[in-house]
Amino acid sequence: MMIPTDCHKQLTEMHQEHVLEHWDALSENQKEKLSSQIQSLDFETIKALQKALKQQKKEPPAYFPLKKAQKTGSAENAERGAKILSEGRAGCLILAGGMGTRLNVDGPKGIFPVTLSKKSLFQFFSERIKAASKLYGQSLPVAIMTSPLNDRETRDFFEKHNNFGLEKDQIDFFVQQDLPLLDKSGNLFLDAEWHIAEGPNGNGECLKEFYRSGIWRKWKERGIEYVNLALIDNPLADPFDAELIGAHDRLGCDILVKTVKRVDPDEKVGVLVQVGDKIHVLEYSEINQKDKENIEDFPYANLSLFSVTMSFIEKAKDLKLPLHKAYKAAPFLSRKGETIKPASPNAWKFETFIFDTFLHGRVEVIAYPREECFAPLKNKTGESSPETVLASLQDYDRKIYEKISGLKAPERPFELDPAFYYPPAKLLEKWKKRLLPNERYISPS
Repeated sequence: MMIPTDCHKQLTEMHQEHVLEHWDALSENQKEKLSSQIQSLDFETIKALQKALKQQKKEPPAYFPLKKAQKTGSAENAERGAKILSEGRAGCLILAGGMGTRLNVDGPKGIFPVTLSKKSLFQFFSERIKAASKLYGQSLPVAIMTSPLNDRETRDFFEKHNNFGLEKDQIDFFVQQDLPLLDKSGNLFLDAEWHIAEGPNGNGECLKEFYRSGIWRKWKERGIEYVNLALIDNPLADPFDAELIGAHDRLGCDILVKTVKRVDPDEKVGVLVQVGDKIHVLEYSEINQKDKENIEDFPYANLSLFSVTMSFIEKAKDLKLPLHKAYKAAPFLSRKGETIKPASPNAWKFETFIFDTFLHGRVEVIAYPREECFAPLKNKTGESSPETVLASLQDYDRKIYEKISGLKAPERPFELDPAFYYPPAKLLEKWKKRLLPNERYISPS
């Protein structure tokens, strides 16, 4: 088997033919894999990555404190959103391309257990979607963005568990794309004799890939108007937040961003700011230290939680977003033909970020209590760890029980069935003034 002539020519013209140095030693299957990967390379994109590598990091734009943010707690917005949901006009997009490496999990981050009963993130979100669908009388759709690293495992996990009770036509999967990694000299490199090193292209292309996958058109035909976006590693993210959707509909904007107040100047979250008449996000590494510490004037954190219109997604498919680069430790093939996993950074990784779309539409912001919507799972121990996430879920369940029952929740550990998060009238009536049974898992019956 030979590399197609045009691909070989492109590699030579770009001085990247070194990726073929082991070609003669490869099996036919390995040659097929490498050839397929080379044919899929976008050489214009590689040139753009090399150009981005040479560019000096841009100074952040002139920014100012956010002028205004909507407040949560509006019964009118909640009723408006509930009507939209009951008419089947909203869907949910969950970004789940990450692996559980930092959690010592060999597989998608979504398979990590987070609740008291050891439900995985995938199960927990799915059961919330199922409960919301039951409340609103609609098979509310969900699209899950995976990555080339975890797509097969994610689909197999859902198939193995019968989609956790979701209907087959209720759930769709699509895959984010990879971008080549570059070494410190700006060249492609191998991480196996038959594979060029690549990495996920970030979440910035999720709306574009959602559109290209055909799911956008499928949802458009069924009357979807609003898409609620959430990250898989934040189990407090509400996949179908009636108040958020209602507020979005009332405000008539392209994107409604859900935010919380920052609690620590060194918290690793982006900060919502004003750039001219646009709302923008500065990464925590971009905002200057003085403003980072000034939580009073710069209070709002970016959680990657927002509601976006289907019409804006159609527009976003054509946006060219800036590339963000980071120097990372990446496996590489040694001269002896061995794959090495370095302890220190050795390669450039490129990503696009979803918040860069904010500059291309009309954006509004709504502030929520942190304990209602933000419990990120990032680390094995310490901050944003399974321990802190479980504690946040426990606190959330206590508040839900107290709101429904009117009684004080016990301090002992318990877990509510997700049906309590979207309670129909019968559940509300049944649990009014009802003492919590002495069980760890509380079902609505």
